[in-house]
Amino acid sequence: MAMDIYVSPHGDDRWTGRLPEPSASGDDGPLATLIAARDRLRAAETRAGATVHLRGGAYHLDAPLGLDAADSGEPNAPVTWRAVDGEEVHLIGGRRLTDFKPVTDAGVLSRLPDAARGRVLCADVGAHGVADFGTFHPRGHGGGSNVAALQLFFNGQAMTL
Repeated sequence: MAMDIYVSPHGDDRWTGRLPEPSASGDDGPLATLIAARDRLRAAETRAGATVHLRGGAYHLDAPLGLDAADSGEPNAPVTWRAVDGEEVHLIGGRRLTDFKPVTDAGVLSRLPDAARGRVLCADVGAHGVADFGTFHPRGHGGGSNVAALQLFFNGQAMTL
């Protein structure tokens, strides 16, 4: 028998995930995270023919959602992850940075063009839980086309790091 699990940004990982909306009593409803849904599937007697229904909204991932072959179901009864019809789902693996302040460090200011001074902002990424910056690789101008370990977007536009 196919298994349905529901996830919603307004869910609760203590709930069963068997209901698309919170119950009238508020004691059951959709799960809150994709990791909880994966773990519920793994704990089930069978994962064959399961569907994880994602309610619309933003899902902020603090860690990668690791899936392996065992999470796939069976050839004729796969596990499917999908958005609920008509609902838009966003999986966000980044951090929202706040508290931007003008650059005040004299060493940094001295490296900026005159026109940029007073217009460049900075934020403490460590205060937002970013501790591993990965490895930076050269990009463009003969340095290859590797993607930088960190990316910064503002209003949907990529910014220069």
